[in-house]
Amino acid sequence: RHEINNLPDSEEDLGVWLRDLFKEKDELVDEFKKTGKFDLPAYHVPRKYNDLLIWLAWAIVTCLPLFYFLGQIFVSGTFLQQVFIIGFFLFMSVAAKWLIGWTETKKGSKYGMKENKKDK
Repeated sequence: RHEINNLPDSEEDLGVWLRDLFKEKDELVDEFKKTGKFDLPAYHVPRKYNDLLIWLAWAIVTCLPLFYFLGQIFVSGTFLQQVFIIGFFLFMSVAAKWLIGWTETKKGSKYGMKENKKDK
C-alpha cells in the first residue's frame, strides 16, 4: 500500500512511478516463477493468546453442556435414545465426508489454456 501523500504530484511523474512499480512487480513474479519463492523477507503474524482464551471460553461454554447431555443420555437414556444419538453422529460424519468429497476437484481448470484458432 502506498500513501497518497507519497505519490508524485504531476501526471507524468505518476505515470513513470506506476510503470516502475509494475516493472518491479513483474520482476518479482518472474523471479518467483524461476525459483519458486519470493526474495523478500517473510512476515509472520505474531500469535495472540487472547484469541486462544476466547476460543477456550466458547469451547467450555458450548461443549461442557453438550457432553453432559450426551453423557446423561448414555447413562440414563433408553436404548432407543442411545441408538438415535449414535445414528445421528454416524449420519453427520458420513454427510460431512460426502460434502468434502463433493467439493474436491479431480482436474484443474483449463481456463486460459485454449489455443486461439488464429494461432493454428
